[in-house]
Amino acid sequence: MTTKLGSISIGLLVLVVDDDPVNRMYAVWLLAKLGCSPEEANDGMQAVAKVQQKQFHVVLMDCFMPELDGCDATRRIRGMEQEGLLPGSPLWILGVTACPTEEQRRLCLEAGMNDFLAKPYLIGDLRRRLEAYHTQGIPSRTSPASIDEGVSQRLVQPASHSGTPRIS
Repeated sequence: MTTKLGSISIGLLVLVVDDDPVNRMYAVWLLAKLGCSPEEANDGMQAVAKVQQKQFHVVLMDCFMPELDGCDATRRIRGMEQEGLLPGSPLWILGVTACPTEEQRRLCLEAGMNDFLAKPYLIGDLRRRLEAYHTQGIPSRTSPASIDEGVSQRLVQPASHSGTPRIS
């Protein structure tokens, strides 16, 4: 089943990688609302195994996980792509973190992630990333254009309905 996402019809196969079951459940719920077909992995090791078994369009990769974190899992996936071991590659990997600093953003990009998304995120934040995947294909991992413009200025912004700041 596909859903209209702006003017883009999507039915993406998305791997959600997070060690927190609540975070996985939330991401799966949002992705399903957007018309995607989400699957789950509990950690970086499972993610590396799953991308070898199935051809995903997008991977939402938590950055901080035990055993194999998101950056190391991404490096392994990129290495397998370079060796020609993954069909349909390169994957579009979106780093997801509750630590939205410039340093973390830099680490994500250096590891080979295509984009960066700060927790907690809303359906609109995720929609914009998926629209970018559809309209631009796979952006360069080293290009600043692959990150939402002004992400560093928007990492912490005031909430629209209260005086407390929220992480976008």
